[in-house]
Amino acid sequence: WPQVGVNGMVEDNDIAVGWALKNISSYGGDPKRLIVLGHSSGGHVGSLMLARRAFGRPSDLPLPTGESTKDDWTCADIFGFIGLAGVYHLNDHFLGHLHSKGFDRAFVRTVFGGTQALRDLLSPLSMMAENPSISTAFPPTLLVHCTGDKI
Repeated sequence: WPQVGVNGMVEDNDIAVGWALKNISSYGGDPKRLIVLGHSSGGHVGSLMLARRAFGRPSDLPLPTGESTKDDWTCADIFGFIGLAGVYHLNDHFLGHLHSKGFDRAFVRTVFGGTQALRDLLSPLSMMAENPSISTAFPPTLLVHCTGDKI
């Protein structure tokens, strides 16, 4: 986790989804029934990946040499998204929670951005609030959290 930031994590997942869509049939799967599921930070990364796809993918996203993916996939290619106890808005309350669990504040700000404006670029809810069309392009979504969650 410390070796890459959120953007690297999203990029890796984006490539993996493209690969799965292109290759799932050869493993007996149905590309029309691919579901993205993420728990905790995986819920954040998965939802951010889908929000960026709904907004439009940057054309300059580098792919690993020799990697074969379905690079032109859209949210319409995804059957559904399940987020389990994910974080969808990187606000000061969330950063305080991480600090209370032992994460160094400087490290957290390096990974997630030093200002709220930078964190909003990594927050699916902020993206949807600013661009409501993103939420309409999302696949069917189920967000699950525990009643004991504090954030």
